[in-house]
Amino acid sequence: MTYLFIASVIKNKDVEETQDNAIKAGGSRPKAPIHITYRSPFTTNKIQETIEATKKTATLKRFETSTEKLKIFGRNALAFEIKQTKEMQELHERIMKETENLRQDIKKDKFVFAKYKPHMTIAYDVAEEKISELQKKPIKIAIDNICVLQKNEKWKIIERVNL
Repeated sequence: MTYLFIASVIKNKDVEETQDNAIKAGGSRPKAPIHITYRSPFTTNKIQETIEATKKTATLKRFETSTEKLKIFGRNALAFEIKQTKEMQELHERIMKETENLRQDIKKDKFVFAKYKPHMTIAYDVAEEKISELQKKPIKIAIDNICVLQKNEKWKIIERVNL
């Protein structure tokens, strides 16, 4: 069994600078590249089928969104909330539908379809009082890819599809 998730990997100088500052402020770096998740981690032995299903969903053109506020959630994760766009919601829903029969775990997805809330985790274990120092004005980000990532010790991109 393999552990996979599907996301857009984000390359943005301002986001990377905020992440570096969060690490300098005592945070730890996530084990995955900076990304916005469309399909949370799941187990499967159908890697190639997952890649093909992901490719089928990549019919949208590149689009833009922006960061909103920084917040701490879950296991001390520091994340940007991301401005939801119609394209992002559509991409999420397509990926969920195309990959639903490929997962082999029975874990229930919590934040899907109407409850989907895009975010971008940049660090863990950052003290809450440091957030105001790290917060910047909204950062424009390009959504120009969909990636399938696989977990070994760290998350690694095994397929990248450009939009």
